[in-house]
Amino acid sequence: MSKKEKTEKKSNKKIKAAGALQTQETVRSAKKCPQCGVILLQGGDTCPFCHCVPEDQDEAASAQIKKDFGSGAPYPDIMRKQRLVRFALRLILFIMIVITATSVALNFAFTPTIWWSLIVMAGMIYGYVMLDYWIKHDAGFANKIGVQIFVSILFIFLADYLTGNRGWALQWVIPSIILFGDAVVFFLMLLNRSRWTSYLLLLILMELAGATILFLLFAGYIQNGILVIICIAVTSVFLLATVIFGDAKITTELKRRFHV
Repeated sequence: MSKKEKTEKKSNKKIKAAGALQTQETVRSAKKCPQCGVILLQGGDTCPFCHCVPEDQDEAASAQIKKDFGSGAPYPDIMRKQRLVRFALRLILFIMIVITATSVALNFAFTPTIWWSLIVMAGMIYGYVMLDYWIKHDAGFANKIGVQIFVSILFIFLADYLTGNRGWALQWVIPSIILFGDAVVFFLMLLNRSRWTSYLLLLILMELAGATILFLLFAGYIQNGILVIICIAVTSVFLLATVIFGDAKITTELKRRFHV
């Protein structure tokens, strides 16, 4: 055997040994989901499919995994996507902090009498919280849209309060958000006909929000109530039509939600 062949053979042995060591370390850190049986070679805090907490594997189970799959991975490295998402969220958070700090500095330097930077700060907090919620929470569209609508209402009300409490939020913007929510729910019901009753609770909550604004109108806190009346009328008709034409499905949904 030539010197070159000996060197190549020794190099191949080192590569195989390194691969075996890597496989052994990978298998040793493997976890298995007790719910759906997914094997996570790279470990992880939650199962990527059912979000159940995976269990650590003992030596016997690790040996069985190695016997069944060898150096091949039965599932891809799902942690890579989660790491990228966490990095993206941290990067976005850093950019938002820089923008907020810059806004506060400019506000203090040029317009110290009007603290518009507080609105920028509230907008950044709102945007990050909503982005984090949409990415990390495996909730249905109805829950996510509901959270989006009501957090938007709170944010708009806060912006109005910080800019002098002139009433534009309750008179125009918040009723517009509720009307927009009605339109979104209507189209989602058409697109998702098999589960359209899941939007019933969201409709009820929007009806309550509209009724609250209507009460403030009658109490004298709102001067111009044209859009408020349109909002409560549209939402009420939409909810009433849903209940009437929903028939047995609505009854089942009400029993499931409220146990009535």
